[in-house]
Amino acid sequence: MARLLMPWTRSIKDPISGFFAVNADKLKGIIDLLSDSSGYKLILEILTLMHSKYGDSLRVIEVPYTFRNRVYGTSKLGTNELANYAMLVLKLSNYSVLKYLVALLIGSFVGYLVFNFSVSLGTLLSNLLSIESSLITVITIYQLLMWGGKPRPQYYASYHLVKYFAILIKLLLYAVALPAFVVLIISGGITQLLITLRVIPINPGIVHVS
Repeated sequence: MARLLMPWTRSIKDPISGFFAVNADKLKGIIDLLSDSSGYKLILEILTLMHSKYGDSLRVIEVPYTFRNRVYGTSKLGTNELANYAMLVLKLSNYSVLKYLVALLIGSFVGYLVFNFSVSLGTLLSNLLSIESSLITVITIYQLLMWGGKPRPQYYASYHLVKYFAILIKLLLYAVALPAFVVLIISGGITQLLITLRVIPINPGIVHVS
């Protein structure tokens, strides 16, 4: 989840390590912004805040260590910890998954309306108009929800590739006679979501550190 939704952690092999050290001077600049994260989740928030403040100039060095089986005590890693981790990643990633799903739902509805209103023009043209209107709606709403302000033109081109790649996957899945709902989940949901989160930048979902 962290590597998919938090691009600033992708260069780190273990972004949820519970054993780390931080430069004290750099920590002073962000410590007041830390929330109630604890344990192995704390490093995710520190990395996010550091990324917001120092950008690409932040240096992270990883030193390998051997993680042995526990000898004393019991693990705190239960269902609640996993749920808290998932919620923290969603928060730090600016709720990008949820915002994209909202945009996808609205875009699909717009595409459905356009198809029905233009079906008299022919199946091919009405499908093309439906796809394009859905595509433009999704990427516009997603950008507005993620960043606000004016959408950026370069991401329309990127999302065109995502959308038509998803359509290609859909046609291939239909060719092997999978149920329609399975095809839609894989091509329209999972494929588009994963690729979109890779090609459209995700900014940290926290107050910018000046």
